[in-house]
Amino acid sequence: MAEFHDAQLISMWPFPFPYAQLSLLLTVLHMMISPLIMVQYTRWVWSACFLTCVSVVSVVALNIISLELENPFGEDHNDLPANEVHDHFRDSLLVLSDPDNWQVPRLLQNATLDFGHLKKRRDSQRNTIADFLKD
Repeated sequence: MAEFHDAQLISMWPFPFPYAQLSLLLTVLHMMISPLIMVQYTRWVWSACFLTCVSVVSVVALNIISLELENPFGEDHNDLPANEVHDHFRDSLLVLSDPDNWQVPRLLQNATLDFGHLKKRRDSQRNTIADFLKD
Protein backbone atom coordinates (compact mmCIF):
# COMPACT_ATOMS: atom_id res chain seq x y z
CA MET A 1 0.00 0.00 0.00
CA ALA A 2 2.91 2.33 0.69
CA GLU A 3 4.21 1.82 -2.87
CA PHE A 4 0.81 2.78 -4.27
CA HIS A 5 0.85 5.94 -2.16
CA ASP A 6 4.36 6.77 -3.42
CA ALA A 7 3.20 6.29 -7.00
CA GLN A 8 0.31 8.67 -6.38
CA LEU A 9 2.71 11.28 -5.01
CA ILE A 10 4.77 11.06 -8.20
CA SER A 11 1.72 11.75 -10.34
CA MET A 12 0.32 14.53 -8.11
CA TRP A 13 3.46 16.63 -7.64
CA PRO A 14 4.55 18.27 -10.87
CA PHE A 15 8.17 18.83 -11.74
CA PRO A 16 9.39 22.26 -10.54
CA PHE A 17 8.60 24.82 -13.23
CA PRO A 18 11.82 26.87 -12.85
CA TYR A 19 13.93 23.73 -13.23
CA ALA A 20 12.05 22.72 -16.38
CA GLN A 21 12.45 26.20 -17.87
CA LEU A 22 16.15 26.29 -17.04
CA SER A 23 16.59 22.89 -18.62
CA LEU A 24 14.89 24.09 -21.81
CA LEU A 25 16.99 27.28 -21.84
CA LEU A 26 20.23 25.31 -21.44
CA THR A 27 19.19 22.92 -24.22
CA VAL A 28 18.58 25.82 -26.61
CA LEU A 29 21.85 27.44 -25.54
CA HIS A 30 23.65 24.16 -26.19
CA MET A 31 22.09 24.03 -29.67
CA MET A 32 23.41 27.50 -30.50
CA ILE A 33 26.89 27.26 -28.97
CA SER A 34 27.75 23.67 -29.85
CA PRO A 35 28.37 24.31 -33.60
CA LEU A 36 30.73 27.19 -32.78
CA ILE A 37 32.77 25.06 -30.42
CA MET A 38 32.85 22.05 -32.75
CA VAL A 39 34.21 24.17 -35.60
CA GLN A 40 37.12 25.20 -33.35
CA TYR A 41 38.05 21.59 -32.53
CA THR A 42 37.68 19.94 -35.95
CA ARG A 43 39.31 20.48 -39.33
CA TRP A 44 36.39 19.68 -41.60
CA VAL A 45 32.94 21.22 -41.65
CA TRP A 46 31.23 17.84 -42.07
CA SER A 47 32.84 16.42 -38.96
CA ALA A 48 31.76 19.52 -37.01
CA CYS A 49 28.20 19.08 -38.34
CA PHE A 50 28.18 15.40 -37.43
CA LEU A 51 29.56 15.91 -33.90
CA THR A 52 27.16 18.81 -33.32
CA CYS A 53 24.25 16.70 -34.46
CA VAL A 54 25.22 13.83 -32.15
CA SER A 55 25.68 16.18 -29.21
CA VAL A 56 22.43 18.09 -29.73
CA VAL A 57 20.36 14.96 -30.39
CA SER A 58 21.71 13.40 -27.18
CA VAL A 59 20.76 16.41 -25.07
CA VAL A 60 17.32 16.73 -26.68
CA ALA A 61 16.72 12.98 -26.21
CA LEU A 62 17.50 13.30 -22.52
CA ASN A 63 15.07 16.20 -22.30
CA ILE A 64 12.34 14.17 -24.01
CA ILE A 65 12.97 11.23 -21.68
CA SER A 66 12.67 13.51 -18.66
CA LEU A 67 9.36 14.87 -19.98
CA GLU A 68 8.08 11.31 -20.36
CA LEU A 69 9.21 10.38 -16.85
CA GLU A 70 7.53 13.47 -15.40
CA ASN A 71 4.09 11.88 -15.87
CA PRO A 72 4.39 8.08 -15.73
CA PHE A 73 0.62 7.51 -15.59
CA GLY A 74 -1.56 8.22 -18.57
CA GLU A 75 -2.54 6.89 -21.96
CA ASP A 76 0.80 7.00 -23.80
CA HIS A 77 2.48 3.84 -25.05
CA ASN A 78 5.26 4.00 -22.45
CA ASP A 79 3.10 4.86 -19.44
CA LEU A 80 2.60 2.53 -16.50
CA PRO A 81 -0.65 0.51 -16.55
CA ALA A 82 -2.00 1.95 -13.31
CA ASN A 83 -5.60 0.83 -13.91
CA GLU A 84 -4.60 -2.77 -14.60
CA VAL A 85 -2.31 -2.87 -11.57
CA HIS A 86 -5.08 -1.47 -9.39
CA ASP A 87 -7.60 -4.02 -10.71
CA HIS A 88 -5.13 -6.85 -10.06
CA PHE A 89 -4.54 -5.53 -6.55
CA ARG A 90 -8.30 -5.44 -5.87
CA ASP A 91 -8.69 -9.00 -7.18
CA SER A 92 -5.86 -10.15 -4.91
CA LEU A 93 -7.54 -8.51 -1.92
CA LEU A 94 -10.79 -10.28 -2.75
CA VAL A 95 -9.02 -13.63 -2.90
CA LEU A 96 -7.33 -12.96 0.44
CA SER A 97 -10.60 -11.95 2.09
CA ASP A 98 -12.39 -15.15 1.01
CA PRO A 99 -12.81 -17.38 4.13
CA ASP A 100 -12.36 -20.55 2.03
CA ASN A 101 -8.76 -19.51 1.38
CA TRP A 102 -7.91 -19.23 5.07
CA GLN A 103 -7.51 -22.98 5.53
CA VAL A 104 -3.97 -24.12 6.21
CA PRO A 105 -2.91 -27.08 4.04
CA ARG A 106 -2.05 -30.29 5.88
CA LEU A 107 0.00 -33.33 4.89
CA LEU A 108 -1.61 -36.71 4.47
CA GLN A 109 -1.05 -39.23 7.25
CA ASN A 110 0.94 -41.50 4.92
CA ALA A 111 3.24 -38.71 3.63
CA THR A 112 6.95 -39.55 3.64
CA LEU A 113 9.10 -37.13 5.65
CA ASP A 114 12.40 -39.08 5.61
CA PHE A 115 14.99 -37.10 3.59
CA GLY A 116 16.97 -40.12 2.48
CA HIS A 117 13.89 -41.91 1.20
CA LEU A 118 12.69 -38.79 -0.64
CA LYS A 119 16.12 -38.28 -2.25
CA LYS A 120 16.33 -41.91 -3.35
CA ARG A 121 12.82 -41.69 -4.80
CA ARG A 122 13.67 -38.48 -6.67
CA ASP A 123 16.84 -40.00 -8.13
CA SER A 124 14.92 -43.01 -9.41
CA GLN A 125 12.44 -40.78 -11.30
CA ARG A 126 12.89 -39.72 -14.92
CA ASN A 127 14.85 -36.49 -15.05
CA THR A 128 15.20 -35.56 -18.74
CA ILE A 129 12.89 -35.06 -21.70
CA ALA A 130 14.80 -37.74 -23.59
CA ASP A 131 13.69 -40.27 -20.94
CA PHE A 132 10.07 -39.33 -21.58
CA LEU A 133 10.48 -39.53 -25.37
CA LYS A 134 11.90 -43.10 -25.20
CA ASP A 135 8.50 -44.49 -24.21
